[in-house]
Amino acid sequence: MRIISVAIYTILRILNIKFETCRLILESLNILSIRTCHSWVLTIIDEDDPCVILRDDRGCYKRITFYENYPELEIEAKAFALNEASKKTCNFNAYLLAQVVDKTFREIYPDDVIYFANDSNVFIRSVESCRADLLKWGARFDKNTNRPYFEGHERDDMKTTRI
Repeated sequence: MRIISVAIYTILRILNIKFETCRLILESLNILSIRTCHSWVLTIIDEDDPCVILRDDRGCYKRITFYENYPELEIEAKAFALNEASKKTCNFNAYLLAQVVDKTFREIYPDDVIYFANDSNVFIRSVESCRADLLKWGARFDKNTNRPYFEGHERDDMKTTRI
């Protein structure tokens, strides 16, 4: 409705129709008020972009992510995750990443540390957030079928029966 209202108002004003007559026409069509249409025309002229009317800024709250504030920490976390995930033993999880992110944060930013009541289970980045980070970075939680689960810890008799 906004686009049609502003288009009608703009056409009427280009045709040199008086402001009061434009108001009556817009009221008779039961669309946006003349003040609203006029303010939209001024916005289009000021921004020098006719597509500005198509933008709808409702609900566009952009949340600043943790790693946008601390990009060095993201680099460290990605490097640690890649290093741990590429090892033969499969003992890497989001809890371990949360511990490392917390430790690294306290080393890099000692002045920004939020002190909790000496609770070792409260991290600067939660375990759930670290799990979401891993998924966003492309981690997959599949079974490691290439190697035995406890590589190097099998009994000799089990090795011979499997062969």
